[in-house]
Amino acid sequence: MAPEPSTSPSDGARRRFRLDHFERGMLALAAAILIYQLVIPPVVGVFDNGDWGKIMGPLGLEHMSNTPEEMHQFLNLKFRFTSPWWGNGYIVSGRLVARIARAIGLVVSKDGLFDLRVLGLLHAALLVWGLALIMRAASVLHPISRRVLAVLLVFVFTDVGYVAFLNSFYSQAESLCFLVIAAGFFALIVCGRSWRWCTFLGFVAAATLFAASKPQEAPQALFLAALALLAARVLGPRRAAIIGVFAAALIIAAAGVCYWKASRVVREPVLYNAFFQELLGNSPNPVNDLSSLGLNPDMARYAGTHAFVADSPIQDPAFRAAFFDRMSSGRVLLFYLARPSRLWELLKRRSASAFTIVTHYGNFEKRAGFPQGTRSSAFKVWSDFKRRALPGSIWTVLLFFLGSLATAVFLYVRKATAPHHRVGLLAFAALNLMALGAFLICAVGDGTLDIVRQLYTFNAMTDLCLIAEAVALVEVVRRRWDRA
Repeated sequence: MAPEPSTSPSDGARRRFRLDHFERGMLALAAAILIYQLVIPPVVGVFDNGDWGKIMGPLGLEHMSNTPEEMHQFLNLKFRFTSPWWGNGYIVSGRLVARIARAIGLVVSKDGLFDLRVLGLLHAALLVWGLALIMRAASVLHPISRRVLAVLLVFVFTDVGYVAFLNSFYSQAESLCFLVIAAGFFALIVCGRSWRWCTFLGFVAAATLFAASKPQEAPQALFLAALALLAARVLGPRRAAIIGVFAAALIIAAAGVCYWKASRVVREPVLYNAFFQELLGNSPNPVNDLSSLGLNPDMARYAGTHAFVADSPIQDPAFRAAFFDRMSSGRVLLFYLARPSRLWELLKRRSASAFTIVTHYGNFEKRAGFPQGTRSSAFKVWSDFKRRALPGSIWTVLLFFLGSLATAVFLYVRKATAPHHRVGLLAFAALNLMALGAFLICAVGDGTLDIVRQLYTFNAMTDLCLIAEAVALVEVVRRRWDRA
């Protein structure tokens, strides 16, 4: 293993955590690929399926046209500046990022319209910053390992499956950016000593923004809070425990606000889809399932439907009182836990899309001249390879997590493992558990509608794990080669 960095912020330690010319070149390449996809026509993004209003409404942005074809079938890049038109109480970190982009758009707009590419470039800058932090932390590794890491990070996270969402108001963009930034700051805490409190505060800020990026990520606050406690302990001041507790409380509180404030906007349609589209839609006897949960058996007529159909009962006061006042995501989970065979079948269905990154959404504007739903064929080598190499199977998912966690446990209990490496292994195990949690949240808490988009963060986490494992393998092979 590489020696531990010096405990004092000496010039040598500071130089160790600088990027070399190759890493700077890879970051420049990442920026160029992102600009090529997000800015240069034909611009790549994803169209609005109706969710963008949750962010655009409170900020004061609206579509140029009200026709469904113009709004929800092709990518739109231009939006009108207006007064806020929807006070929905939806509090997520994406609102902060979009508000900054809106302010920049007001300054740079030549035609008086907001250009979505401003938001796309802001997302791209955050993503490149996160990649730079990870590379900087890895400067304690052998040069060969550093180059492998830099190449893999750029190769994976400039794939169109990830990049397309940067040109959108979907919260997946913030989830990806703040996840990568948080990973970079924590890696710096593990590997470095200089500027240690800056890196700790950076990790807490990024973890908080990630946990508040969307209600789906809120449960991940428990793992991130544990990492904050661990990071404070690594830094080792006298009051580390108190500082760690405050940081953990901040992360959990932000996630709680994000989750509870999203009740009508997100949580209710998600619960409807998870119950009626998925649970009852795949039930051998919907009437019996409803009766076992104390719900009206007449609701069986909604089996297989989702919340966004024209005749959805989700706004009917009588239905709301009969269903939402009695049902919750927790009860859906308990239902599956009491019926292991149903849970297993659910996980098998979800695993079919587990490692798919590219959604069915079209990537282009109407004026680009492509048919509706056309997806970009540029920079999708990783997404194509992952789809072929990791088949959609529950056994693939289980082997991935069991293998990763078993490796982390084995290395952790080895007495030869250095203390700071053991902290890194704990963080690696936590990332695997977060990915597993993301998969289970999507499996149990969502319907089949838009499942690939909901698994976006799961794929980002598993890709970070795969990259970490690849670099660790290079380090092991390199050390054995040196000994030989």
